[in-house]
Amino acid sequence: MIQKSHYKKRVTIKLLKEMPTISFFAILANIFSAVAMGITPYFVSKTVNYAINNNATLTEKWIGYTFILMAIMVVLVVFEAVIKNIYSIRVERILRNNYSENVFLNNISDFKKIGKGAHWDNLTETANSISDNYFANYLLFIKSISTIIASFVAIALLNFYIALILAFICILSKIILVVFDKKLRVKTKAKADMRKKYNEDLNDLTLGIETLFWNDNIEALGEKIGEANSNVQKTSISFFKTEQIFKYVNALIAAIVETTLLVSISIFVFKINYSVVTLFLGIFMSLEIFQGELNNLVASFVAARQTKPLRDNPDYCKNKHAKKEVLSPWFEKEIKVQKLDFSYNDKEIFKDLSFNINKGEKIAITGKSGSGKSTLLNLILNQIKPNGGSILIDGNKIETIEEQKYLSNISYANNHNLIINETFDENMSLFGNATYKLKDLKEKFNLNFIKNKSDRLDKNALSTGQQQRVNLARVWINKKSILILDECFGNLDKKNADSILKNILEDKDVTIIMISHHLTVTQTKMFNKVIEL
Repeated sequence: MIQKSHYKKRVTIKLLKEMPTISFFAILANIFSAVAMGITPYFVSKTVNYAINNNATLTEKWIGYTFILMAIMVVLVVFEAVIKNIYSIRVERILRNNYSENVFLNNISDFKKIGKGAHWDNLTETANSISDNYFANYLLFIKSISTIIASFVAIALLNFYIALILAFICILSKIILVVFDKKLRVKTKAKADMRKKYNEDLNDLTLGIETLFWNDNIEALGEKIGEANSNVQKTSISFFKTEQIFKYVNALIAAIVETTLLVSISIFVFKINYSVVTLFLGIFMSLEIFQGELNNLVASFVAARQTKPLRDNPDYCKNKHAKKEVLSPWFEKEIKVQKLDFSYNDKEIFKDLSFNINKGEKIAITGKSGSGKSTLLNLILNQIKPNGGSILIDGNKIETIEEQKYLSNISYANNHNLIINETFDENMSLFGNATYKLKDLKEKFNLNFIKNKSDRLDKNALSTGQQQRVNLARVWINKKSILILDECFGNLDKKNADSILKNILEDKDVTIIMISHHLTVTQTKMFNKVIEL
């Protein structure tokens, strides 16, 4: 059974639990490379100090240490870059998958109401922004903290008092966050809201383009789109200005602090009995690293915080609906349609429609365009509600069955052939990881144009008939207890259509419902029952 649960309402770092291995290595790589970078000035300072004091043995020893450290740093930087790229790709994929699963869990009708523009924006612009400005900056934040600590230790080893001064700078620099954090979050929300309104307006306008045309006011489309686009640009410019001011203030404070420190260091080092050159060199190098990472720390924290308005969307979170294992099939005996009535815009589609579908039966629903075939299918799938009558599955009203429960027991194929430009095997595994023998599949669906599972498919190079056969093959190997074939033989010649349909209908355990505007005499004989609307 599936139940709604108290689910997360915002995307947080907890999403990384869905990719623990990649996250662990990404964090580890950032910490190690940060520590190596932070302590480098100390190694350089010690090497130069022994060289100035003509201590050949220790100089050679520390040169060796420094080279080893540099070699480790190169390896870590390369590894960090590779793992960071994998990390970003995986985060975006999880966000998009979670969004897709959650919006479809509601209802396909609800999904359509939102509009294609809004969904596209959520799956691209918003998902990318959350990935780049929140999760990528999370790694940068960890790296900055690690580098700052390592730099602090390096400076403390050279001079403890100067290290304390740098700790004070850390507190001083964070004042910037108080001023700009809220402003940037407000600007981000304004930008997201404006993009949402733009997508809604665009969807409404394009749907109503026929009305605009017949009322001789098509120029209103261009004007409204121009106006909406202008508003989006204005909010983006406002956000950009605030972000730039933040960067300038951050850089100015860093420059003032760094200059003050350099003067203080210069005065301090000339008063102590130590190699002025080596101390100054080590502290200056550490100071540069410290200041740079401090800026990164502030920037990454503010950038991550400003994504809060975008992350306040539960559709990007895993398990919006808590799932429990379905221990038994939901369909054991029959689907019963009882006195079904449906009207649309005061037009009666059908009235008192009744029939039974027993488990394992092969049923065809036929009729002319507009006779109600697709409507009946949507009623059986509980996507729309009837005006009267009921649909029972094993005695249970269809509206009482959890949607995800029965969708997990349905395979569906239509004439919109979903083919991706990847290998044949990747196309077959798009709906699941079912195993199959290519030889059997080629014979059953006449896939003579496929030589190996690794053959790469090019949708533009395949005929519509070939695409349809690939689509049917994929649905077949991932078949569940009910298979719905929705007008999916229209692009096949009669010989292929009859042969493939016969092969599909041979499975006695699968209940098959086929929607078609026309059946040949041969095809009609293949079904247990034909319902003509």
